[in-house]
Amino acid sequence: MRATTIKIGLFNPEYLPFEEIIYLDLTLIIKSDMTPLLKYMELQKESLLIIKAWFQETYNSSVMRIKPNELKIIYDDFADRKSTRLNSSHSAKSRMPSSA
Repeated sequence: MRATTIKIGLFNPEYLPFEEIIYLDLTLIIKSDMTPLLKYMELQKESLLIIKAWFQETYNSSVMRIKPNELKIIYDDFADRKSTRLNSSHSAKSRMPSSA
């Protein structure tokens, strides 16, 4: 399963029975106190909070605060698109000829 697929699962409230999730990617190396970051996240009202990347002017989905109940539509849309692809009328061609 792709990492993106696993991350999308965080938007499904049926996966984890919590009103709020703070997601930290396991590939992060944290060398400082996270208290200011956690306090900042706690004070924000948004249902999805993606923290700006350290030392860059971009966002990094390795640190997120997610409220799954309010964002289930993201998971539902992903699951619906995935099931549409899997149930499409296109048949997969075999890589090997039938005579092999």
